[in-house]
Amino acid sequence: MKQIDKHLDKKVNGNTARRKIDLTEAVKLHFMHGESLVDIAKRYGVCKQAVHQALQPFKRVLQDGQTLQAYNEHYIKILQSSRNLLIHDLLDPVKREQASLNNVAYAFDKVSTHLRLEQGLSTANLDVHGIARSITKDESRLAELDEVIAELSSRAGES
Repeated sequence: MKQIDKHLDKKVNGNTARRKIDLTEAVKLHFMHGESLVDIAKRYGVCKQAVHQALQPFKRVLQDGQTLQAYNEHYIKILQSSRNLLIHDLLDPVKREQASLNNVAYAFDKVSTHLRLEQGLSTANLDVHGIARSITKDESRLAELDEVIAELSSRAGES
């Protein structure tokens, strides 16, 4: 078993530190609680550079705890603003030349869909009025059939 571990350790770019760092905990400590890379490195018994490399993919997305909290508190507004920027891009002839219209339209669709989901709205393209008319028509037809059944039952009872 130790031989397999040694082999795996060598396969991870010669860097075994990533296997020792609990990324979930390290992300929380650094980005949410502001703990230094040195302190996190000491906690896991690795060098500061190993922690830096392990957290690098999260840096751009998470930035710092206050920024992350601000994003979370204003998420729907950010989506709305993104959608508005994409609409602006769809109408801007210079930007349309730089990016394909299909790419901008696709991005707009994805942001709009996500925004509707966040707001608890349907993402399906439903004709609510058409469905309501259909239900009303079905209810009327049901009432007519109930009358026919009642009529037939009363005739059958007379015989």
